[in-house]
Amino acid sequence: MKLWQGWWLWNDKNSTIYKFEGERKMKQLIIITLFASIIFADTIIVDQSGNGDYYTIQEAYNASSTGDTIFLNAGVYIENDISVTHEVHFVGIEKNSVLWTHESNELFGNYSDGTSIREITFSGNYIFCRDDLYVYDCIFNNTYIRNTQSSYAPELNIRNSVFMGCSYAIKDDYGSQLDANIYNTIFRDISQQVFYNLGSLTVMNNI
Repeated sequence: MKLWQGWWLWNDKNSTIYKFEGERKMKQLIIITLFASIIFADTIIVDQSGNGDYYTIQEAYNASSTGDTIFLNAGVYIENDISVTHEVHFVGIEKNSVLWTHESNELFGNYSDGTSIREITFSGNYIFCRDDLYVYDCIFNNTYIRNTQSSYAPELNIRNSVFMGCSYAIKDDYGSQLDANIYNTIFRDISQQVFYNLGSLTVMNNI
């Protein structure tokens, strides 16, 4: 073997080692970044009596970062048109003592995958779902969930919730865009259709 041939084999071998080492370090960096985002996510408390970080949901959302939890203490929150453009988690202390309501406009619009709502009662008008939304243990009283944009195909996941007194429960105004997965949920006194124009629908243990 000539010297330059030996150098070429050695160099090629080491470049492969460097490549694998670079891939390994990149994977480690991704894992560390994801882990850090979980560790540094905050819980922001909303309390109308002044015993929290903010008085309103809108103020809390404005102060939040991706992955934060916005915890709602007992109260009636008359708020609307909150545009959720980064992932947050709205959590009520208990759904029968936390009411998020408004008579005329959408309660909030979800424009970020991964946002979730839990243990909250919603009353009046609708929630706009453009991106993936997760719903757990909520009550929708005269409130429905809708998609009104044709260029998006959100996934809606609902567990252990109640829809009542609504014209619809879930509605896709453009049709075949919104995909819904619904489990252990009650639908009562729906005046028109429970599901309207959905792209796909998976249901289990619903009433």
